[in-house]
Amino acid sequence: MRFFKHLVQAILAYEALPEAIDSFSLGDHQTYPTKLAIPGILEGQPLRVRVEQRLLPPSTSVNFLSKVIYPDVKASNGMFHSLVIFRPTHMTQASSTL
Repeated sequence: MRFFKHLVQAILAYEALPEAIDSFSLGDHQTYPTKLAIPGILEGQPLRVRVEQRLLPPSTSVNFLSKVIYPDVKASNGMFHSLVIFRPTHMTQASSTL
């Protein structure tokens, strides 16, 4: 049970940025540090997420495979952006042939 708790905490830390950033401002940088830093990896620096914005069609993606579907949802402790994760077609085909 303790392992599961640490795993969930790590997942949430990786998906959280240290500050609230609206979807318009996400386009200012390509990568952002998360709240997750793993001792012995990247010299203790936090892991980063990659953000890409496109004009046509207008969209924001995170780490290549996630697309923001509900941006700028305000919460009591900041802001969140709801994502949907897309799995590449070639991975689906490879797993079905194994």
